[in-house]
Amino acid sequence: MVIYDTDGYYMGVSLAEKLASEGREVTLVTPHPTSGPFLAFTAEAAFVHRMLERLHVEVLSDHVVTEIEPARSEARPCSGTNSPPGTPAASCS
Repeated sequence: MVIYDTDGYYMGVSLAEKLASEGREVTLVTPHPTSGPFLAFTAEAAFVHRMLERLHVEVLSDHVVTEIEPARSEARPCSGTNSPPGTPAASCS
């Protein structure tokens, strides 16, 4: 299951935790440099990152989803060939 998190706060990582806890294979894709970057403001980031690792959630940070089809999706790095190196996540499209 793929979760595409552009919010960067708690919703994407919370959904990933719930679904992985239920035994689903989860990939969290985010254009941000890390999953849930705004959790750093509430001192939750380190705990959440450890929890996602423990639940074997694959995190693709600095990526955007480029294609969605039934049972399949694709993502590319924000700093790939279509974006200049160092392109900030906010302008990654």
